[in-house]
This record gives sequence, C-alpha cells and structure tokens, in this order.
Amino acid sequence: MHLSSHLHRKLRLLAIGALVISGLAASPALAKGPAPSGQCWVTPDQVLNGGTTYTVEGSGFTPGMLVDAFITDAYYGRWLMGQVGADGTFSMSDGTAFQLLGQKNVSIYNPMARNLKVLAQCSFNVYW
Repeated sequence: MHLSSHLHRKLRLLAIGALVISGLAASPALAKGPAPSGQCWVTPDQVLNGGTTYTVEGSGFTPGMLVDAFITDAYYGRWLMGQVGADGTFSMSDGTAFQLLGQKNVSIYNPMARNLKVLAQCSFNVYW
C-alpha cells in the first residue's frame, strides 16, 4: 500500500509539473493579446454635402498595414482604402456627395485580417 501511495504522489507531481511547463510555454502567446487598435477622426467633422472634401485620419496603427474605412448611415455605406505610414498614421480623403444627410459612422478595419474586427470608430455629420 505504501508503494502505490508513493507512486500516486509522483504521478500527481509529474502532472502538476507538466501543467506548469505548458502554462509557461503558452504565456508568450497569451502576452501578445489582441492586435493593437488605434483611433480615428474626421476633418472637418461637419461636411457640406458634395461641396466639402473630408478626410478620415487615424493614429496608433501598425506601420505598413492596409486599412479600410467603412462609412455608413442608416441605409448606405461606402469604403475608403488606405495604408498606414511608418509613423502609424493614415489619411484618406473623399468628396463624393451622400444620398442622405446627417450623422455618418466610420469603422476602421484591416482588410487582410482573417476576421474583420473594428479597430477604431469615429463619426461626422453631413448637412446642406
């Protein structure tokens, strides 16, 4: 009986050691966490419909990364495409008229990612 108890303790210790080692091996992968997200804004934030060029800008993104800005309201959407510069910023401009006035929401995505997660959001208003 003493032998099986001793063997049982050794196996338990071995199992705990394996768990600790696997946890340490996984910790660098867990430390990476989610991809870094940045921030965005639109200049100007009040846009005359079809008469003002607006610029979607952002910072805090991975240099060289492709970014898409999806601009939406309640019914319509449009895409702007750009690339992040070496300093982690991007800038995309458009002056095309919108079909509806009011608030437009901007969501920034990485089009090369396997799953399209929103990296940043901002908004602006369109008026006559």
